Amino acid sequence: MKISNQIICPVSSGSVSLGVVRITALFTFLGYFFFLFNPFWLLPLFFSVDFYIRGFTNRKYSPLSWLSNKINEQAGYIREKTNKAPKIFAARIGFFLSVLVATAIVLNWWTTAVIIASVIALFAFLEAVFNFCMGCYVYTYLIVPLFMNDKKNLPA
Repeated sequence: MKISNQIICPVSSGSVSLGVVRITALFTFLGYFFFLFNPFWLLPLFFSVDFYIRGFTNRKYSPLSWLSNKINEQAGYIREKTNKAPKIFAARIGFFLSVLVATAIVLNWWTTAVIIASVIALFAFLEAVFNFCMGCYVYTYLIVPLFMNDKKNLPA
């Protein structure tokens, strides 16, 4: 069933620094890229906690957001703001996927862990390098059709 011809992202009145978002995504990419070649179980655990903080609490308590903010302030990288809601949604997806990676490691399902970690690394790379939010596509093609009951208000 085709719902929309355009991408739908969650929207909020809040905003976040685009530079901080992209630097945080770069750290996530580098962390999971490292994990692919050296599958150390603490990395998915760390990212699970960090994604949880960014997705469900105040992101200023996230170690990666804090570090990214300091780097962005010093470098003056990007001062532009972006809507906060898509980034919260993406952090929640990251949390879910990181928990799956950690669970796969505990169950000794290394192939599954590597595949999911590769997806996270790809999503983070797209955000960091191209400012491309894969979370908006997940939201449009998975969340909206499955969980949104009021489809009348969606764009045609």
